[in-house]
Amino acid sequence: MKHLALRSFLKKFNTYSSKEQTAIAETVDQIVKSFADHHVSHGLGIKKLYDKIYEARINLHLRIAFFIDKDTIKFFFIGNHDDIKRMLKTLSDRQLDSWSPTG
Repeated sequence: MKHLALRSFLKKFNTYSSKEQTAIAETVDQIVKSFADHHVSHGLGIKKLYDKIYEARINLHLRIAFFIDKDTIKFFFIGNHDDIKRMLKTLSDRQLDSWSPTG
């Protein structure tokens, strides 16, 4: 399965320490492997937030938001759970129904 980090993801990624960046990169690899193998690890805490949008746990505080578009996982947001909830609230239901961020 292919994966892509959108500009918004990379911009936020660069604000984290090297230790956090390593944890984020490892989580991204685990997510991609899990979906490619069709076996999602419970340790990642992946949950569906909205029709196409998922959240996965990096550690106790950080989360990754992503969506799957055909055969590509697109990572678009990093933050804590509340940051992700706020980001989703800024989008209307109509926007979420047809949502496909560009990177």
